[in-house]
Amino acid sequence: MSKPTTKCWIDTAAMMAIIAEANSKYPLETGGVLIGYRKDNEVIITDITGPGPNANHQKIYFDVDNKWTTAKADKIFDATEGRLRYIGDWHSHPDGYCHPSVLDVKALEKVRDCPRALTPKPLMMIIGHDFSKWTMWELAEMLRPLPLQRFEFNREWAYA
Repeated sequence: MSKPTTKCWIDTAAMMAIIAEANSKYPLETGGVLIGYRKDNEVIITDITGPGPNANHQKIYFDVDNKWTTAKADKIFDATEGRLRYIGDWHSHPDGYCHPSVLDVKALEKVRDCPRALTPKPLMMIIGHDFSKWTMWELAEMLRPLPLQRFEFNREWAYA
């Protein structure tokens, strides 16, 4: 059994990109993919994608453009020789709580059970509209929140 994840780090530029995307689609939900890596019992988010051009944005529902986001994640995976990879998803709850819905949990279960995703403990970040509320959730044996910290990512390491 692997060690439980104790902390999640997110690059400041990635966080700002999430805020910009959520603000641009308000009052509709939006989202994308989290890219990064795991080290020991921590998760490091270095990049994100947006929703893609064919995403479906609704007031209380969001469906990512899976073909587009998968291609973006695969491109980063290939460019970094696998150092950076898909680790989960993010989306907004424009006027709601930053807690996963039943549909959100089902989406995490689907990712966890998909061999192609290469992530047995997927993450889901949820942002509220006022941007002061962020939550990070991990699905391993059970769904649980993770502490979230910002940092500045050195891209030379991943793309060397």
